[in-house]
Amino acid sequence: MPTELHDDLRDRRVVDEDTAARMCGTSPRSWRRMRLLGETPPMIRISPRRIGYYIKDLEEWIESRRVSSAYGARMAS
Repeated sequence: MPTELHDDLRDRRVVDEDTAARMCGTSPRSWRRMRLLGETPPMIRISPRRIGYYIKDLEEWIESRRVSSAYGARMAS
């Protein structure tokens, strides 16, 4: 039972916007621009002035953006 509870809490861990940006390999300023364009995972309104993200959502978002090296090379050109 304690393991199940621990797994559930792990899935609910939240990081702030700057930490989310760093986890995803971008600057906080670029992350905010992406958020305004709707290009980030769903956010959580922690308070009127504070935004956060579930770590699980960030990990899934990063995984969904994987591309093969050949495709990635074409996109960078």
